[in-house]
Amino acid sequence: MGSWCETCGITKLPIKWEDPIVMIPLYGHGETDYVYSDTAYSPMWLPLFGKYSDYGDIEMVENRDSLEKLFTLVKEKLSGKARGTKLSLREDSHYKLDKPDDLSRIIERGYLTAKKPAPWVEEGYTQNYMVDQFMCHRSAYEALVKEIGSRKPYDKDKTFRELLEDRLNTQVEIHKKYLACDPEDRLLEFMDYNREGIFSYFNESGKADMSPALMWYLEEQPEGLKDQILDFICFKIAMSFGRMEWRPQIGKGSQSQEMAIQMIIANQILEKTEQSKKDYLDDNFLDEGEEYSFGETIFWRD
Repeated sequence: MGSWCETCGITKLPIKWEDPIVMIPLYGHGETDYVYSDTAYSPMWLPLFGKYSDYGDIEMVENRDSLEKLFTLVKEKLSGKARGTKLSLREDSHYKLDKPDDLSRIIERGYLTAKKPAPWVEEGYTQNYMVDQFMCHRSAYEALVKEIGSRKPYDKDKTFRELLEDRLNTQVEIHKKYLACDPEDRLLEFMDYNREGIFSYFNESGKADMSPALMWYLEEQPEGLKDQILDFICFKIAMSFGRMEWRPQIGKGSQSQEMAIQMIIANQILEKTEQSKKDYLDDNFLDEGEEYSFGETIFWRD
């Protein structure tokens, strides 16, 4: 079987062999209203960082602990031991889920499915939806993370990322208090989880199921995971601001014929954003010389 390029979910440019990439596994939901970026698909785990294998999956994963945790979660869901979304697996003589590095290839082949409530039908009816993956160039991921993370909310002295870190630290303390309290009082303590709201940043449409990844951090705080969580939240917000959907991308070929199309689209984006900036200046939304001041702000939910 021949090799192929994948498509970056941000730039729509080809992902080529050994390109540094970010891969995020997705749950499909079968929805069609597309109000939110995660309505049709939503992330099921934190990003994995590695290189593109040239065969539709990620290899040389750097954050091995995260991959191993995801592998364990998938195995537990397949066996029925884990709560939440149930998974099923189809294997054959060529593709088996024996070790963590098999996971991306199994997902790329479409062999892993999730049983979820089917939209727009009577309550209790479920349907299998394919677990898929979102890939993008790591440089695009990091650029968007930096943009959102460095913004300052309107009435705050800290950046958005610094405020997120404070909230995550608070969530850790709440979790410790929750575990230490009498079981009869835990319902009251659980309200603090919702009030502090770090979970809400993972779940725009109400369909995402990222709690296993966040609970891993709250319970163990492994080195490096806090930065991955904060970066991912910033990226998820950038996806929403950029009106980009979480979904697998089309295009399995070489994409060598597409460069002229990509250049036309890029030029159109530059042209339209320059016109929008002019409109903002004309309407006094921007001061002369403040190219991005209208975009640098961001709301913070206290």
